[in-house]
Amino acid sequence: MEYIGYTSCIAGDEIFDWVTENFSTEEGDEVDLSYFFATNGSSETYKVINNIHGRQFETLYPSEDIIKRCVVMNYFPDEANDRITDMWIEVTA
Repeated sequence: MEYIGYTSCIAGDEIFDWVTENFSTEEGDEVDLSYFFATNGSSETYKVINNIHGRQFETLYPSEDIIKRCVVMNYFPDEANDRITDMWIEVTA
C-alpha cells in the first residue's frame, strides 16, 4: 500500500495503524474512517486528526459524501461485454 499508493482492500487494525502513523496529526480536522474500518454492527469508531487536505489522503479515503456519489463497476458476462464494447465503439467513432 505504501509503495504503490493504493488503498488496501483489507481494512484491519494494522492498516488503520499505518493510516494513523502516516496521516494523523495533533491539530486539524477530525476525519471519521469508521465507514471503511468498522466491521458490520461494530460500534467502534476509527477517527484520525488530519490536516493534510491533499489529494493523496482524500483519494485513499474519500468522504462519505463522495462515496454516496460513486458506483461500483459490475462484472458483465461475455455477451453483455460484447454489446457494451460495440456501443462504446459507436459513441467514440
